[in-house]
Amino acid sequence: MDIKNWKAGATLALMVGLAATVAACSSDTVGPSTDAGSDATGDDAADAASDAAETSTDSGAATDSGTSADSDAATDSATTADAADGADATDSATADAGSVADCLSSTSDFDAIFTLQDSSKCLVGQYSVAATGLAGLTWGRHGGPLGLDSSTATSPTIVRYQVPAAATGAITTTKQALTPPSLPSTVYWGSQAVDLPFFGWTAIAYTGSGTAFPGELLLTDASSNLTRYDVNGLFDMNAVGLSGGRLLYTGLSPIGTTTSATNTGALYAADACGSASSSPRLVPNGDATCKAPAAISSWQSGSSGPVTKDVAENVFAILMTYGASQELRGFEASTIAHDAAPTAGDTLATLTGGGSELAADGKSLYFQPDDASTYAALDVVAIDYTVNAATKKLTAATPRGFLKLVKAGTAASLVTDTSGRLWVVVAKPGSTTESWMFVVRSKNP
Repeated sequence: MDIKNWKAGATLALMVGLAATVAACSSDTVGPSTDAGSDATGDDAADAASDAAETSTDSGAATDSGTSADSDAATDSATTADAADGADATDSATADAGSVADCLSSTSDFDAIFTLQDSSKCLVGQYSVAATGLAGLTWGRHGGPLGLDSSTATSPTIVRYQVPAAATGAITTTKQALTPPSLPSTVYWGSQAVDLPFFGWTAIAYTGSGTAFPGELLLTDASSNLTRYDVNGLFDMNAVGLSGGRLLYTGLSPIGTTTSATNTGALYAADACGSASSSPRLVPNGDATCKAPAAISSWQSGSSGPVTKDVAENVFAILMTYGASQELRGFEASTIAHDAAPTAGDTLATLTGGGSELAADGKSLYFQPDDASTYAALDVVAIDYTVNAATKKLTAATPRGFLKLVKAGTAASLVTDTSGRLWVVVAKPGSTTESWMFVVRSKNP
């Protein structure tokens, strides 16, 4: 798949709606294609806007019942309860009982793409998948990567990547095609599908054209029933399950039941209201006990960037200034949970250039920046961080080298699973139809 158009709609909204300040440029990446035989062709009218900014994130909510890439028990799988309710606030990651013995002895394919600069880590899994352009992946409740194939604008497809039980092998897919009625003539789908840890919902979003670039957040269940909310320029999203659940996203307005005129780049929140069996929703709908969706914080000239979380539901977000710097902030879990008040968070780093991939494992953030001038993907860096539960503050060390690119410009998708293992996804060298999914973990977790 041609890696373009990945978040053209949100990009266009930021470029026009925010004028001088928009999201930083990245590596021209699209959402995942699951075409096993030929590249999907999602490039259309959105190409004109595709080179300005793209971002990704990880997420999902699954419970770990194994050691995802260990040779003896490879795949994380959701519990029976999760399959029914989409995970909930009580779900938590199971500690990985692996050891240095799980490190793969042969890493020739990995070494052809990356040099691992962290001696405490090793490769513990390697999988092939018949798809390309795999960006914006999140972690799904099924216990594997989750993506969105939007190559057919009128029928976006949620793609669940099924991980085999061994540490190596081929990944298969299951798909859920949606046919949302009454879409506008111009639709720029985001790259993500995100499993919310409440109501059994999976979230996708699009941005359209027009004043403030109105779009929609679409929430679907396993039967493809849709709940829809208006939102302007939704760029990147994630969700937490603490205290009942909250959707978090960067964009231009709060979500609502009518089109909004708000055109302010920020990190926004929408809390879960009702219950899975009684009026599940993200807006008060007359319920005084339910908070209205609102901005959490705006910084760095109020533009947009990626949102991710770690296994403890600490949240991290980047807001960017086009052609300039970007600021990474962290939010301690209790300060960003359901019903929490707006908060500025803690500044963890100021980075140059753009960036499309951000993931967190509970100890470190992993980020692939782009060259500020050429937008080519650069080496993946790690940013170690600590969380002080007493003061509810996060602090971070200086970014350090983590994955050095053997071939300059190689774009990677980064996502962590519920045990904090880092999945690194790249196009297979020499192939136009396949990608590699590598799993990296501490030697002695």
